[in-house]
Amino acid sequence: MLYPDEYNYFKSKLEEDINKPYTMSNSELAFEFYNEIVKDYPEATIHCYSITQFICITDKAREEAFKMLETVQLKLNNELQEVLRAKKSIEKVLKW
Repeated sequence: MLYPDEYNYFKSKLEEDINKPYTMSNSELAFEFYNEIVKDYPEATIHCYSITQFICITDKAREEAFKMLETVQLKLNNELQEVLRAKKSIEKVLKW
């Protein structure tokens, strides 16, 4: 359950810059907060990746979240390429 003091704290942090996504890493708390904030900001959206939840009020905040996720995707793609190279070098030794 989200207490009024918690809600007011999260809301004040979100309102410091509504053009940036407000990130949380507790999904239960994030969804409770989202269910309340959407009453004050009907245009609010929540987007989840791994353990992170992005609560966005504006399109500018959603664009920022999108860019953050693109950065994560690039990093993961690079790591995947490294994994594939390592597997290939092992396969050469095993002659698979």
